[in-house]
Amino acid sequence: MKKLVCMLLLIQSGFVMAQKETFVTINGKKVQMDPNSLNTADNGLTANAGNVQLGGALLKPTTLTTTAANTLTIGGLQTGASTDNVLVADANGVLKWVTRASLGDNLGNHTATTTLNMSNNSISNIHDAIFKDRDGNNAITYSIYKDTGNFGVYNGSKLGNDLTINETTRKTTLYNMAISLSTDGTAPAAGYVATSADASGNVVWKAASALGVAGDNLGNHIATQDLDMSSKNINNINTAKIKYEAVISDRGNTALKDFTLFKSNGVFNIWNATKSSYPLKIDENSDKTSVTALAIAKGTDGAAPAAGYVATSADASGNVVWKSASSLTVTGDNLGNHTATQDLEMSNKNIKDIFNGYIKNDLQIFDRTSSNTDYFSLYKNNGIFSIYNRSKLSNDLTINEANRRTTINNLAIQAGTDGSVPAAGSVAVSADASGNVVWKAVSALGAGDNLGNHTATTNLNMSIKNINNIYNADIKNTLQIFDRVPENTNVFGLYKNNGTFGIYNNSKAGNDLTIDEVTRKTGVNNLSIYRGTDGSVPAAGLVAVSADGSGNVVWKAASALGAGDNLGNHTATQDLEMSSKNINNINTAKIKYEAVISDRGNTALKDFTMYKSNGVFNIWNATKNSNSLRIDENSDKTSVTALAIAKGTDGAAPAAGYIATSADGSGNVVWKAPAVSSVMGVKTISTNYTVLDSDYTIIASKLTGDITVTLPAAASSTGRVLVIAQNNVSNAAGAEVTVKFNVPVVYSDTFSASEITAPYYSATGGTLKITLQSDQTNWRVVSSL
Repeated sequence: MKKLVCMLLLIQSGFVMAQKETFVTINGKKVQMDPNSLNTADNGLTANAGNVQLGGALLKPTTLTTTAANTLTIGGLQTGASTDNVLVADANGVLKWVTRASLGDNLGNHTATTTLNMSNNSISNIHDAIFKDRDGNNAITYSIYKDTGNFGVYNGSKLGNDLTINETTRKTTLYNMAISLSTDGTAPAAGYVATSADASGNVVWKAASALGVAGDNLGNHIATQDLDMSSKNINNINTAKIKYEAVISDRGNTALKDFTLFKSNGVFNIWNATKSSYPLKIDENSDKTSVTALAIAKGTDGAAPAAGYVATSADASGNVVWKSASSLTVTGDNLGNHTATQDLEMSNKNIKDIFNGYIKNDLQIFDRTSSNTDYFSLYKNNGIFSIYNRSKLSNDLTINEANRRTTINNLAIQAGTDGSVPAAGSVAVSADASGNVVWKAVSALGAGDNLGNHTATTNLNMSIKNINNIYNADIKNTLQIFDRVPENTNVFGLYKNNGTFGIYNNSKAGNDLTIDEVTRKTGVNNLSIYRGTDGSVPAAGLVAVSADGSGNVVWKAASALGAGDNLGNHTATQDLEMSSKNINNINTAKIKYEAVISDRGNTALKDFTMYKSNGVFNIWNATKNSNSLRIDENSDKTSVTALAIAKGTDGAAPAAGYIATSADGSGNVVWKAPAVSSVMGVKTISTNYTVLDSDYTIIASKLTGDITVTLPAAASSTGRVLVIAQNNVSNAAGAEVTVKFNVPVVYSDTFSASEITAPYYSATGGTLKITLQSDQTNWRVVSSL
């Protein structure tokens, strides 16, 4: 067989034998042949003047088999053109011609694992740009496309366009539109109408009744009947002059009686209809403020009272603070002067406004839930700052001050510095040289054909194919949307320039939609609202109305916008004269400048004025040209020029010389006669005891064990003297017993102790006695007998 193949090759190479030659067949028989005598050839060969030449039609399927050793090479081929066809083989190895244009690089076969950088080049002829939901559980997509001259944003969930722009009419159609804010920044309310603010088409929200109002001057009216506000507000009143009274109704429905503010015969009054009495009166002549039942919840220093505390002026301005009776002569204690000798128990109180907190050992943070006794502690040891977990008996975080290494025992990163959140199998990757961490999928680290690795040098032609599952499309210049109908060569372009996002209509050479990134104002050249958010469809003459404060738009007939004049739509240009008529059911009256309370009578013609200035609410007495009452919004301090408390909260009236005293921790004030100082009071005890303001001598008698006497703070007891006596030094069993103190007392310059140490012994037994006196800093032993 090989010999026959060799013979054919010789013939095909054009070797012509001029004489007979001997050939051997596959059966071993020798024959003589004259090659020149051949006159026929077929199946891809041609006989020409006794020659067999390569070329001719195949008569049957023909296969040339090559191997790794016996390859087929065609040399001397000419350089082809870009329009030449390409030789390809099908699945059976049959050779075929295809056009070069039908092949190309089928970019759609790729699955991108990182961002594609187009290097300022375009991606042309995209059929649809399909946007997949960032939530991997939501398979619904949005797509943008252009078809028959219409640019569309297609909602895969509803199988229809949510936005359409026609390139010829430039009409923009929104299926369901909500305008959250007008171009002037105002939000809508139910029943408001979207209105053009100017010739540029800027949209503002307005109430329907305001559309045809050229400016109704509310101040021109003279009321002939009461005005019912139906729980609506009157805003930006400059001065509210109340001729008769201001009635304040309860916000709830259970307390149905009112408070009434009025002025009569020169006295401003607040009337309590429930008690049929006046809780507060201010006389414009004496400038005296009388309060029937006064409770001072906190002093101007923010401190609350306890039972028996006294309201005391803190300074010459009359600022009131709560103090215990025993502390009235104290000039104040600078806590910073103390050197602590035992723990400070705050009893769930705060320490505020610390400038620098120096922690010598550790700072323990206990659980707000009292049943959980474990805590975290912050401490520093041998140059290492640590956060210690008491529950696990180990550190959860350490920072080494030398190498600045931070060690975390169990770390969870909820979001990367780019806002990325992890999913199962995601990896934390450094985003830059600063160590910023972002979450990425393992597949994004560079495996496979990473389409995002390419930097384009020419345009990418998608040949009517899609790019699916784009996560973020960063468009450097313009995203051009071509028409699905190839005969329409006009495009829509999406771009951003100088802070403005635009949808550009190539057919009209202008933007059909713009969004300003600063003002968030959206401009639409030609707007059509196909359907309201409630499903309502428009008809001739209907108006687009905001359905709620979120800007959802519904279609309504103009007649449905509300009959009558909505008084709240007006902006007054002059004063409103109520002619002694009432304004009823005001929900909230916001007074821009001041509220003037006129006198009910005709003899006292000057007014009280309520106003707020620089964070201070004031009640101004025009007769005295001064403020009778001031409330500071920052300190919450109330200042009263002249205060009279007609009755205590217990209903008792005062007599001359009585003292206003807090009745309890809520600051309720009662009148009490000044108590005679019981400086020689005697108290006998046998168990733990806290010294009272009325105590002088304390005798510990018949002790069965050690007890503790809690002394008042030395800082608030300057000059006070206490006598402490212990009558038995041992109990019935013969064991030693001792009276101890909650703080050390100073016996000498070199000795302090938290117990009685001065003994007295006689033939019948022993006692321990000391006399203490406060020097404002310590309790000192001034006598041991």
